[in-house]
Amino acid sequence: MRTVSICLMLCASLASAEAPKLVVLDLSPGGGLDPTVAAALTDAVAAAAARGGQFSVTSSKEIQTLLGVERQKQLSGCSDGGACLAEIGSALGARFILSGSATLIGQSYQLSLQMQDSDKAQTIGRATRLAGDLDGLRALVPYAVAEATGTPAPQEPSRVLPLSLTAGGVVSATVGVFLLVQTASQVSVYQRELELGLTSPQVLKSLDFYQDEQRRLTTQRVVSFVLLGAGAALAATGLFLYPWRAGGLSGTAALVPTGQGAAFAGTF
Repeated sequence: MRTVSICLMLCASLASAEAPKLVVLDLSPGGGLDPTVAAALTDAVAAAAARGGQFSVTSSKEIQTLLGVERQKQLSGCSDGGACLAEIGSALGARFILSGSATLIGQSYQLSLQMQDSDKAQTIGRATRLAGDLDGLRALVPYAVAEATGTPAPQEPSRVLPLSLTAGGVVSATVGVFLLVQTASQVSVYQRELELGLTSPQVLKSLDFYQDEQRRLTTQRVVSFVLLGAGAALAATGLFLYPWRAGGLSGTAALVPTGQGAAFAGTF
């Protein structure tokens, strides 16, 4: 229902303009996060919001130029959050305002976003993402922006190739192990047969037979090792290419410290 309501508002804005205006405010750093990191994440949020083309995006840096220093000071001193949003939106001709925070929680990073309708002075969309490192958090930015703004999420990378490589590697390695075990078993059988032939020559086969079997088993052993190596390489490549951080709309979690020990936190 929330996404539908956001879409209805956006559609109403689109009826009167090519794209609704969206102001992206600076993310507030929390938990001792370096302000420069929050600034970089703000740029990533603005870029993600503009990439889809659903909004005409104005970033914080552009706000500084448009409003001027004195006007910024007046707005930053506003005590009524709803009125401040309405005033910012009015000053820039933008109905929608995207704000949020970037927080360091233990060894994890959390991004929280919310989009406000400045005409109604109310929040119409929220999103939270948690990652174990900054690279992981940046990868989740487009999904958080999509959820908070009620716009389509980015298309996730295909998993077909990495899964195919991994499956092929597992099959190849399995066949290699089977051949290696079979080779060892046959070698053991022939060794016992040759040992028995010392006392019972009648159980022995021809010399040519044992020479042919030795060559065949040597080749089979080489093939088994090749299959094992190729399987390991294919499986490793598939795991490396697998888009582990895709699917930002799905649950993400991390272990964070608390006053009573540790707890899982994130979105589920």
